[in-house]
Amino acid sequence: MIRNAEATWQNLQIMLDAGLHPMPVFVENNTAWDTIPQFMAISPHICIAGGVKTKDAFAHQRYQLAYRYSSQQARIHALGYGRWPEFFQIPLHSADSSSYSSGSQYGYVTHYDRHRGFQRLMWRDLGKKTDKARSICDYLRHCQVSYADLSNPEIYKGQVGLPALSGLYAGLKFAAHAAEQGKLFFLAASTPAWLEAMAAVWSVQQGPYFNYPEARARYHAVIHQPNRRNTDQLIAALVDLIQEGNLAIGQH
Repeated sequence: MIRNAEATWQNLQIMLDAGLHPMPVFVENNTAWDTIPQFMAISPHICIAGGVKTKDAFAHQRYQLAYRYSSQQARIHALGYGRWPEFFQIPLHSADSSSYSSGSQYGYVTHYDRHRGFQRLMWRDLGKKTDKARSICDYLRHCQVSYADLSNPEIYKGQVGLPALSGLYAGLKFAAHAAEQGKLFFLAASTPAWLEAMAAVWSVQQGPYFNYPEARARYHAVIHQPNRRNTDQLIAALVDLIQEGNLAIGQH
């Protein structure tokens, strides 16, 4: 319970007695770090909230404090956190985020490069003669997106617009990079529509790229032609995502 470590501990005992495996969550204003060894006696997994709303420096300080109070033994999960390169530099075991979906809200296209992080550019700026625009356009060509496609405003709209699906694939590539480094990163899916889009992208990945027209077509097939074959493809992709450890399902 928030601001009540004793009640939280009692609730934890009730859940453990019921055969559950809960993870204690330290919310944004929680500073009861001295209770961490008590929780660590049960499980090394603890969760730190505040990755979304707080400043980076404050969030990083909280992760470091929790790790120190656990004698550097805690496996810390960060709620709402997906910063590059900090995720690889601070003592986090795992994190989840839905920030991959922000491109669809603000209209920018995303590409993840493990050496440069998330490269984002507003769709109106893709035609500019800048290094970032050229780099992202080159990446999009490998995703089967032509220059003619980029001049069509319709390609940037909706759940299967280029901002939405490029953000999804960038998040999946970040998760794969994290796995290579021994960490876990989950894409938090807040609605069934994002699950369907995620499955469509995952099913047409081609190494560092994904086939955008095919992902768009598979999403529409599931939505508008919900037959056995299309549904089976969706379920298979989702199962694969979960087994790979790239998907977290929740409600906002």
